[in-house]
Parts: sequence; C-alpha cells; structure tokens
Amino acid sequence: MNKGRLIVISGPSGIGKGTVCKELFKVDESLVPSISWTTRERRKGEEEGITYFYRTDEEFDRMIASGGFLEYAGIYGGRYGTPRDYVEKRMAEGKNVILEIETKGAMEVMRKAEDVCSIYLLPPTMRVLRDRLVSRGREGYEKAMERFRCAYDEIDLARAYRYVIVNEKLEDTVQSIEDILHGEYQNPADLEERIKTLKEETEL
Repeated sequence: MNKGRLIVISGPSGIGKGTVCKELFKVDESLVPSISWTTRERRKGEEEGITYFYRTDEEFDRMIASGGFLEYAGIYGGRYGTPRDYVEKRMAEGKNVILEIETKGAMEVMRKAEDVCSIYLLPPTMRVLRDRLVSRGREGYEKAMERFRCAYDEIDLARAYRYVIVNEKLEDTVQSIEDILHGEYQNPADLEERIKTLKEETEL
C-alpha cells in the first residue's frame, strides 16, 4: 500500500475553502479530512472523532508538551490543534489527508511535516472576495470588512505555497486539485502579476 499525502488547503477568509473541500470528499474516495482536537464543548449534532476530538485543557497542554500537534491555536474561546499521530495514521492507511486551515497554522505545518502538498486559493478579484464576505451574512459589515483587510494583506503569502489556484468556479478548482494529485497541474504563468493586480485593484 502506498503512503498517502498531507494536503494543506489555505486561502483568505471567504474564499470558499470549506465548500471546495466538501466537494473533493464527494468526488475522490482517497481524500479524508484531518480531524482536530478542541477544548471547546461539543455542540448539538457534533460527534467525537468525526467533527472533532473533544479534550480537556489538561489533555491539550500535555499534547503540546509532547510535541504531538502539527499546529495549534486559540480561537474564539477554545483551542484547536492538528494531531500529528492521527494524520500519520491515516496517511499510513494510504489516505490523502486534507487539512483545511488558515495561513498561520499552514506555515507551521509546512515547517514541521515532510513533503506537504500546499495549496493556496486566490480570489478572481478582491471585489468578489469582499462581496462574498459581506453577503454571506455571518457577521456585521464592519466585521466583514475587518476580515477583508486581513485577506488583502494575506494574499502575499500565496508565494509560500507549492500550488496556487484561482478559485473562480467550484468545479474548475476541484479539477485543478485533482490534477495536482496526479502531477498534471502547473501554477498560472502570470502568478506574480495576478497577485500584484489583486493588491492594486481595490483600495482599502
């Protein structure tokens, strides 16, 4: 059995990482999600070992001390971490493990893990990203614009990833990731110009 790969998928808030990953799991049985540890309480409908691994603060601290996380962070009153042993076990089973993660955590994973297939999703335009953040209705306008300003700064980090995909159409993005897994994808030839244009086209 061939060992699976660790695939990191990142992108600015509002880019559609979750939607892309859900579609990937539907079309490719070799792909499985990485399941994180969390210290927050389980919510209705969530399941141990499927949504998260629910752990106490003491267990989380011991995991940190033992170096058991590929990355971890505190977000919105709880802590979340990517357990190294779970990822390595699934990879040993021949599964390609997808870690959908923000850029800061992704950089830590890329530093600690070997041969990470890192993928960054860029928006077609910053206006499209701004409209997605404002229209999805999860928060007020000011909070959405705060996320947009963070995204504006973050896209420069796309250069640190092995692959970059412009996430304009869901089916095209999914196909591009499948092409990456089969060694048939090339980054856009005008990547540097795309990043420059994204930064220049929208004033903050």
